[in-house]
Amino acid sequence: MQKILILLLVLLGVQFVSAQTSAVPAPTPNGLPEVYSPLVQFTIINDKNEILMRKTEYGWMTPAQRFYSKQNIHEFLTDLAGKYGVKTSSPKLAGLLTYKYTFKSNGDTRLFFVARYKEGKIVSPKGEEVVWLPKKEAIEKLRSTVESLGTTTNQVLSYPKTIWGGSFLLDVINGKLKSQVDEDFYPIN
Repeated sequence: MQKILILLLVLLGVQFVSAQTSAVPAPTPNGLPEVYSPLVQFTIINDKNEILMRKTEYGWMTPAQRFYSKQNIHEFLTDLAGKYGVKTSSPKLAGLLTYKYTFKSNGDTRLFFVARYKEGKIVSPKGEEVVWLPKKEAIEKLRSTVESLGTTTNQVLSYPKTIWGGSFLLDVINGKLKSQVDEDFYPIN
């Protein structure tokens, strides 16, 4: 666990330095440049092995949010689950992936976490439909939104004792976001 935390800190530090030395981002209201923030994908599974899914204007996804807050990961994920009306077991890091884009200069770091549903009644934030879906159906819907989301979710759920690394290249083709494997999955731990 200590190795994982050190790896995360190193990667976030590299991203911070990289963000500071790449193209100058727009200043924030306080005049300082905006700092890079990873996207956290949170897969929540109930006792029926269904996945908490949300349908947004962009398609089907698991709960996700950029990590901008002054919280630790546990607090952040607790708040993210709470946004959907649920409480979970302690989340486990399942994947640390990079996304590259053909249409923008910066890449992305994606942190994939998995937890079990403990209690609560799901709620749908404005503009989203939130439901429990069987694993197979959820992965198909994720793939229909962006192939890499379904592929990664399937990988981390199929091999839950491994933390996965890898990379995808994303492009927009005919108005739809497409992804291809840039670097195959590999175990980090």
